[in-house]
Amino acid sequence: MRKSVKLMTGTIGLAGGTAMGLAIPGPALAATTQHPKNPDTTGCTLDQTGAQCMQIKGSGTWVSKVIESQSKLYPPFTICDYTAKWHGDWKGHGWKTFYGATHQGCTAAEAWITKTIRHYFKANTYFYGYWKSAGTGHHWTTPVREKIKR
Repeated sequence: MRKSVKLMTGTIGLAGGTAMGLAIPGPALAATTQHPKNPDTTGCTLDQTGAQCMQIKGSGTWVSKVIESQSKLYPPFTICDYTAKWHGDWKGHGWKTFYGATHQGCTAAEAWITKTIRHYFKANTYFYGYWKSAGTGHHWTTPVREKIKR
């Protein structure tokens, strides 16, 4: 289980921070990092259950795998019956959708789903990561969005 989320300004322990009642500013979590080339791009956003993050592993327009995480920022600190999906979209044309495995049961504080993609995308494709769990009423969250660059 991951204990922190990388922000543009540093790292903050979500599990420890929420247990101590620390407030995490929304704009800092909504920040994303863009790299001239795409390896290991990470972005986070706030959603209805807490903080959702996506990490893209790859090089250039090649995406080898993607990791989606959900952190629960308020009690109860559990994430139950969850899954993730990812969607590549190039200039408004749906490109390809990938679905992660479904986890039955609950995970404390932060949950992860990793998906092997192994796919080339066109440069400037937007890659979206969505999360769905019992905490979201089993509806897809507002996605985290990252741009795949050449």
